[in-house]
Amino acid sequence: MTILRNAIVSFLIVSLGLVCIEFSLPIALGEFLAGMIGRFFISPADVPWISFISDLGLLSIMFVAGFEVDAKILRLHLARNCLAGAASFGLPFTLLLITGLVAQLPLLTTTVMALALSTTSLAIVFTVIRETNLIASVEGQILLGTAMVVDLISMVLLGIIFIEYSLTNLIALVGLVAAILLVKKFLIPIFERYKGNRVEIELKIILLLLLALAVLAEQAGLHAALIAFLFGIMLSDIDPDHEEIIAKLNTVVFSLLAPLFFFHAGLHIDLKELDTFHLIVMLVVAVVAIGGKYAGSYLGLYYLFQHNKRLSHLGGLLFNYRLSFGIVTAMYAFERGALSAAVYNIVLLVIALSSIFTVIVQRRRGEPRLTAAEG
Repeated sequence: MTILRNAIVSFLIVSLGLVCIEFSLPIALGEFLAGMIGRFFISPADVPWISFISDLGLLSIMFVAGFEVDAKILRLHLARNCLAGAASFGLPFTLLLITGLVAQLPLLTTTVMALALSTTSLAIVFTVIRETNLIASVEGQILLGTAMVVDLISMVLLGIIFIEYSLTNLIALVGLVAAILLVKKFLIPIFERYKGNRVEIELKIILLLLLALAVLAEQAGLHAALIAFLFGIMLSDIDPDHEEIIAKLNTVVFSLLAPLFFFHAGLHIDLKELDTFHLIVMLVVAVVAIGGKYAGSYLGLYYLFQHNKRLSHLGGLLFNYRLSFGIVTAMYAFERGALSAAVYNIVLLVIALSSIFTVIVQRRRGEPRLTAAEG
């Protein structure tokens, strides 16, 4: 029976991934939907091994996301990127806060829901910009820089919401940052010494460090994903000669760890928890989240970057992809009791709907779209 359940997991992840490639959808969306479908056949308790790999997948995804933050691009239009990012995040966040409070949801639940649905997927923005040859253009750099700011705001707020405030935790945070800086100093020489070895010792070191930093973060009452993200940022200026190490890590992350993380997130969705009231709330939240995100992104980019309608429209669409960070936020909050099962379902379904909506609009308007993006 265990073999059959594992086979179902593998089959659903691969088959939904192929469907997403054919229809130019983010692969992470397919892996998430695979988990939702899998819930009809298995429960999280039937495949306990997925939980551990999912946790490692979360850390790896956040590390890779941090690694994609390019300080050079951020500095090119820093002030305007910060203002545009604040608008892109702030408008939907405010509207969703109001919506949640009107629906009489608890304040913490409303705040986490608004946070999860106000972020964007830096990985998808980066993929679209790269695949449409915008990466070297001013427009591409503006979009990428703004997306980085949105994700940085999201991670900082997530850390503020869930950190356990105490002098011990403050000392632990300073110690973790110092440890990351110290690790960086010795990591590159190690990479240089063992470059090109067959046993991929560099990958093992990175994964081991991620787990070690996560354990220290949890012990200090900090968000392990936030520390992984910070670790990725610290290594984002790695020498180009060593970027092949990160390319290898991407292969491991997006072929095994990330798919199981997104599958695990979808597997926790129980549609039976959605009654008529929650379905209405989901539809209202979806309209507010998608509309607020588009409006905030469009207005921020339009008024700060020479009234460029093409850039503003593309940003409004692309920033409606919320997959990685949105799911990370929702799952982290759900596991800590900040989201009920019903609200968790609402948040993840809205994340899926917003991604599908974006793809449909891009196709109808002939905008640049994905060929295959992780999420």
